[in-house]
Amino acid sequence: MYLIPLTSIAQMYQEYTTLAKEKESLEMQHEMDSSHMDTKIKLLKEVLTKKNDEYKAVEDNNKELVMFIEKCDDKISKLEEDFQLERIKTEKYEVKLGLVTDGFKRIDVDTLDGRINFLVR
Repeated sequence: MYLIPLTSIAQMYQEYTTLAKEKESLEMQHEMDSSHMDTKIKLLKEVLTKKNDEYKAVEDNNKELVMFIEKCDDKISKLEEDFQLERIKTEKYEVKLGLVTDGFKRIDVDTLDGRINFLVR
């Protein structure tokens, strides 16, 4: 029969307990790291979700602004057309009243002086 010296058994037991403590310490460290990473992931998800919601709101506002600008552009175009039509009507009216002849300069209704001259005549 083979006998193992007691000092060897004591050393082996001591190594076993040291390794068991290291294992327990590493498991606790792993659990803490895992918990820490889970917390980080959760916080990052919350932040990203909030940022996504903010960007969606900004995108919606931008779409509304684009629609508003398009409506304004349409309104400006309509007003320019109406202005040109009124200008043509004014020119016809000036010709009808005899305010514009070959030797007479057309009244400029775009300037303040032209408007005053038009109203005074």
